[in-house]
Amino acid sequence: MNKKIQEQIQMLQERWFVITDQEKILGYLEKVGYHKLLPYFKDANGDIDRLISYYIFDKRLRFLILDMLEVIENALKSVCINYIWENFSQKDRYMDKVLYREECIVNRIKFIENKISEWKINDSKVKNYFSAHASEKTLPDYIFFDKLTFWELIKIYKDFNLEHQKTIAWYFGINGMLFTDWMYSLKYLRNLCSHYENVFNKTMTFSVKSRTILQLIENQNTFVSYFCLLSVFNKLLIPNFGRAQKVIELIQKFSIAPRQIWLDKKNLPSELESEAWEVLVDKVYSKHIIKSNLFDDEDIYKTN
Repeated sequence: MNKKIQEQIQMLQERWFVITDQEKILGYLEKVGYHKLLPYFKDANGDIDRLISYYIFDKRLRFLILDMLEVIENALKSVCINYIWENFSQKDRYMDKVLYREECIVNRIKFIENKISEWKINDSKVKNYFSAHASEKTLPDYIFFDKLTFWELIKIYKDFNLEHQKTIAWYFGINGMLFTDWMYSLKYLRNLCSHYENVFNKTMTFSVKSRTILQLIENQNTFVSYFCLLSVFNKLLIPNFGRAQKVIELIQKFSIAPRQIWLDKKNLPSELESEAWEVLVDKVYSKHIIKSNLFDDEDIYKTN
């Protein structure tokens, strides 16, 4: 046995983990790594099987989250493409300076030109397009937005003139400032999942902002807040698919307790202590959501 692995097994035992199946934990230490199991030590409470179970649960949870995030990212790309196609006349509408806030125009156009140059070299789809359209200097809207990463997409949206931002956000039924804040939160969550970070028991760097909607998530920086946010978007975009329910089923399958993912235990809704996780989904999907300030017509762009 590798000396480093021996030391790690000893460290597990020093943390009061009882190891009855050394071959099993040896395999996880060799193929997964001690540092990947470390975030689940506290919740596992000395139970090595529970430790491994939490690791597997979090891994499967990230897959489901990325699936939900893909729905949101594709929707935002599609809405941006359709919006600028309908409202701007030039061929490469995303380069129209009128689209962007004045202070962002120079950097944004330069970014776009650099991205297209980069894709011409590194991206087969873009290379094929310019091979077939040798006289073209820019990409069609649909190819340009399709090639953007989620973070690049959010930054471009943020550089749009405020009225354009507001109109695009209202496609989702959400006012513009809150929409931007939520996009930043989702970008952070996507980074966690893409880099295989722990999610369900993590104290998030950013709190999800809210406007009286779902008081249970307001100013929370736990998985619950982010899950509610994902659920809202997926319900708005694909109401009958039930992606959030898959997360609930996974939570139940692995017997994850509400208190494990709720940062402020004092604010844990009493019904979640005893009832099934469907309670959370019901709150997110409730018809009362459309009565909240999330969908108000407040002019959030007024300046003092």
